Amino acid sequence: MGSFRNRIINGDMRIAQRGTSNVVPNGVNNSYGSIDRWRTTATWSAGQLTITRQTLAASDNPYQTGLQYSLRCTVNTGLTGFNYFYVNQVVELLNIIDLNLGTPFGSPFTVSFWFRSNIPAGSTMCAAIQTYISSSISYVTEFKTTGTWQYVTFTVPPMTTAQGVLVSNDFLLAIGSLNTSSGFVTPSSNVNTWASGINSLGSAAMYPWWQNAGNFIEFTGVQLERGTVATPFEVRNYAQELQLCQRYMFQLTYQDTSPCYQRTSVLAMFLVRFPVTMRSAVNPTLSGTFNCSIGATDTTISSISAPGGGYGASATGSQYMFPSTQTLGNAGNIWMNSSGAYIRYDAEL
Repeated sequence: MGSFRNRIINGDMRIAQRGTSNVVPNGVNNSYGSIDRWRTTATWSAGQLTITRQTLAASDNPYQTGLQYSLRCTVNTGLTGFNYFYVNQVVELLNIIDLNLGTPFGSPFTVSFWFRSNIPAGSTMCAAIQTYISSSISYVTEFKTTGTWQYVTFTVPPMTTAQGVLVSNDFLLAIGSLNTSSGFVTPSSNVNTWASGINSLGSAAMYPWWQNAGNFIEFTGVQLERGTVATPFEVRNYAQELQLCQRYMFQLTYQDTSPCYQRTSVLAMFLVRFPVTMRSAVNPTLSGTFNCSIGATDTTISSISAPGGGYGASATGSQYMFPSTQTLGNAGNIWMNSSGAYIRYDAEL
């Protein structure tokens, strides 16, 4: 078996640069709150869900195969006025280009993962693939829960040429999809088939686990690979997996520093070189308290701006200005002086 069989990044939930827990924000279509590369899409009137990274125990079946963590979605308060919710990963087109989706040479692909829930055994759950060409195209499959850890796998046939050729990054895998609005529910006739013009990620038979506080779904070891056979989960080197995640999001935290220097009499510049080339040029998001040390003086950073002249954000690094009146040409560094502070560069799909 070759390396990089798995087109899913961080399918074993090892990387969590943003943290290991977050409340799912209602009505935010693309929310990345905790575990890297996994986002939530949701809309409802009232209620609350939380995403957490769980540490597996030796008694857990996935642990016995070499997996250490899982993603759990827990109902804090039951959802009402509900349309849809799904945990998903958007796969960059360059990582699935050999699947030849929508061409005469298209390849089938296989999805596999470990799943657990505390809803009644025998309940129907869904996993789905969705993409968008001239309209939405969905492939929804169903599986029955067992009340304990279970290994789920399904093979997706090639998209037909009539459905069009995928030319953008609109390709996602969703697990535990919840849909109640009629526009988001797959009819039984469309389960286990590609359905054009369907914007759905779940079926009408799916168990409404989102209604009761304390219910949860949990999964790990997510793999999407070419062909019709589910092979063992590919555990890549940690440094490789981290770099794959950092292509989409990289951040400096309060343990980190970044070099800077006094460029003009009133402005200093800080420089950040990304550990990998990111997917696109990005501007930073600041959170928390920051200080600049140039010479013997510390200055609190309250704002940053692009320096102009073609500088600023790129896919390989970032240059930004901030107010400072220290000695021209002197060097120093910026640093975060509070736990939880960060400078984040986000190039997620």
